[in-house]
Formats: sequence, structure tokens, C-alpha cells
Amino acid sequence: MKILFLTDTFIPQINGVSISIKSFSEELENQGHDVTIIGPKTKDSPKSTDKVWRFKSIKFPFQPEYRMTSPLSKKLKNFEANQFDIIHIQTPFFMGHLGQFLGWKYDIPLIHTYHTFWADYLHYFPLLPKKLRKKVDLLLLSKNFCNRCNHIIAPSEPIKKTLIDYG
Repeated sequence: MKILFLTDTFIPQINGVSISIKSFSEELENQGHDVTIIGPKTKDSPKSTDKVWRFKSIKFPFQPEYRMTSPLSKKLKNFEANQFDIIHIQTPFFMGHLGQFLGWKYDIPLIHTYHTFWADYLHYFPLLPKKLRKKVDLLLLSKNFCNRCNHIIAPSEPIKKTLIDYG
């Protein structure tokens, strides 16, 4: 099976999402699957390879250790030729929306791993009024995003319960 992971965070950044992607991709490769990862290009990241496509990124303004990855790249010019069987979205931001677009355009099933309680991070968006921050997480980032995917992976029972509560 040809699997595409899309993420706004990846090695060399060390966090739960990047380590999870690295571990899962290595295990899937060990089982005979072909895995490609699209992630951010940074000054410290290795160059793009056939297995890891690095897209331009900039620092997130309110939390500079995180990146905003551009969904625009020449690598996508021949995307269809890769014949991916599944798109596995790891983050619901720029790369997540790119994954959903590619899944829709090429009729590829979408999986999303919901790694993070985004409501816990909304304080990094100081321009949003506090009253709206919870609603943004519930309605925009979580419910609507997840409901456009074919399958959701909740890595813990609390995340599973929260997603069910979101609808």
C-alpha cells in the first residue's frame, strides 16, 4: 500500500507528533508499505528525498518553535502519478487542508490522527477574543475537519470521548 503522511511538524523538531510519524512510518515500511511524508522545510531539516518531501515553511508568529507549512510546491505537479492509496493527515492546519483537497481531487481515502486537544493551545492566538477561542476549536478545527475524513484515529480514550462529544 502507498501511504502519504501530511504534517506541519516533523523531524528535526522533537515532539509527540513528529516522533509518532517517524515511528509509524518506519513500522509501516517494515511491514512492506511504501510511505511518503510531506512536512516542513526548515534551516535545520534534511533536504527533500523521495520519501520525505520538504515544503517551504515559516515560523508560527505566536509560537516560533512551530511552523506554518506552505501547501504550494512543484512536487505536487505530478502528484497523481504517485498513485497513493491512503492519505494520512497528522495536523489539521495547512498540510491537513492540503491532504483533504488532494483526497477530494483524486478520490483517495483520508485518515486523520487527532493528536492534540487544540483548545489547550488557543491562548497562542491572542487576536481571537477569548469567548470565541473554544468555539473555534470545537467547530472549525475539530468537528468540521474530522467530518471530512473517512476515518479518525484517537490515540487516547479522552481524545476519543471529546471527538464523539464534538459530533
